[in-house]
Formats: sequence, structure tokens, C-alpha cells
Amino acid sequence: MRLLRQVIAALVLLFSTLYICGIAGWLPSWFRVDFFIHIQIIPAILSASVATLIALTALTLLLGRFYCSAICPLGITQDLIIRLSDRIKRKRGKKRSKTYYKKPHNILRYSILALSILLLILGSSYLILLLDPYSIFGRISAVILTPFITLINNAIAHITNAAGNYTFAHRDYHWPGIAVILTTVITFGSIIFLNIKHGRLWCNTLCPVGTLLGIISKVSVFKIQIDHSKCTNCKACAKSCKTNTIDNSNGYKIDHSRCVSCYNCIDACKFDAIKLSPSLKAKKQ
Repeated sequence: MRLLRQVIAALVLLFSTLYICGIAGWLPSWFRVDFFIHIQIIPAILSASVATLIALTALTLLLGRFYCSAICPLGITQDLIIRLSDRIKRKRGKKRSKTYYKKPHNILRYSILALSILLLILGSSYLILLLDPYSIFGRISAVILTPFITLINNAIAHITNAAGNYTFAHRDYHWPGIAVILTTVITFGSIIFLNIKHGRLWCNTLCPVGTLLGIISKVSVFKIQIDHSKCTNCKACAKSCKTNTIDNSNGYKIDHSRCVSCYNCIDACKFDAIKLSPSLKAKKQ
């Protein structure tokens, strides 16, 4: 499952970036790269795409917050930042805190979700677009990634066009307004800081999409389950958890509302004590 999640995440991140940055023209005409945009939750809500919302709700009811690890481009980007940060820390010989679990900020997370929904009902999408992970990724792509990608595209186009190959065309780039640039830089900088210091805190506290999916995930069919008869208390699962949701100090309980279904803990456990299994089966046991 982890490998499947990583493959899907890589495809979503790649094609979402190409589409937003406007250089997906070299792909075959039959390949609808905009598909990766239409499967995002907030755009689906704002465009009243009922089919997409039903599909994403069904996915969450089945596997929990799989969306946050494999479909949300900002979530995928954060995973890369966290992984890079951990590697740098290991090279520098820094030790992680022995407290791997972090308590949820439920009052803040649910208040942000409630306020976002209220403002949306009243006709204002400002807050939800400010915090929407896809919108943030779009701004990051437009302000930070697109200038560099456009530069590379134009360099390739200059070379290939001179050789008679016109697959790549020269593209112009127009900088957005100063307000968009400042908002993007501050938001992205804050996310990077939180990723380095607190893992997926942004997703589990400030992101209204993550909070909404977390509520649905509480009743998902399949959940990460720990077989306590096989558990050796090695803490490998808690160490590998990017969301800090495995409470190793309290019987190895998992906060499924914050778990993003990355399946890192399953691969980290060497004693086959963690599996993705039906939640009803676990309740009967």
C-alpha cells in the first residue's frame, strides 16, 4: 500500500505542477492532465462537482485520509520537505525527541473549519481559499516554481527550435501582484517551518480540508490497527509517523482523525504488529 501511495503521489505532484506551470503541452492530446486538478476537494466544492465529491468521500470512508498523502499536492510537497529535513538532521547527528506523539489542537482546528464553512455559506470564499491546500500549492507553483520552469522550458525551446524541433515553444512569464507574492512567501515559509519543527501540523490544525476529512476518517472502513500481542514496544511506528498521531505512551493508540494513511508505520514495524484492517473486525476483537 505504501508503494502504491507513493506512485500515485508522484504522478499527482508531477502532472499537477506541469499543468499549473503551463508546460504540459508536450503531453499527448488524449492525456487529460487537468484530471489531477479536478480531483481536488475545494475546487470540486466551488464548482459543485457532485461526482468528484462523492468519489472523494467514498475514498475517505474506505481508507481514511488517503487524499492527504496521495492526492493533495501540498500534502505531498510537505512529505518531501519532512523527509529532506529528517535526512539533514540525521547527517548532522541530531537526535529526535523521545516524545513522538503530539496532542491535537482540536479547538483551533474545528474552529477554523466552522468559520470557513460559515463564511462560505455567507458568500465569502476568502478564508477557505487562503487555507485550501490546492490553492496554496497553486500560488507556490505560480510564484516560485513557474519562473524557474519557464526559464528551463525556454532554454530547451531555444535549442530544439534551432534544430527544427518545435515540441517546446517559448513562453512568457508575468509576475503576479505583490500581495500574492507576499502571501505565498509567508505561507510557504510558515509551512516549511512547521514541517521541520512539527511535521504535518499544518495539515492537522490549520487546513480545513484535513479537518473535514479527519471527521469522516473516524468512521472509515479500513484503519491502521496495532496488534498488541505482537507489539514489542520498540517505538518504530511512532518514530516513523509524520503526523505524530501514535501515542506510544498510552497503549499505542492511533488518532485516526489526524492519520493521513501514509502507511509508513506498517513498513517500519518489523514484527508484523501493524496492519491495515477492517475497523469493525478490530471492534469485535
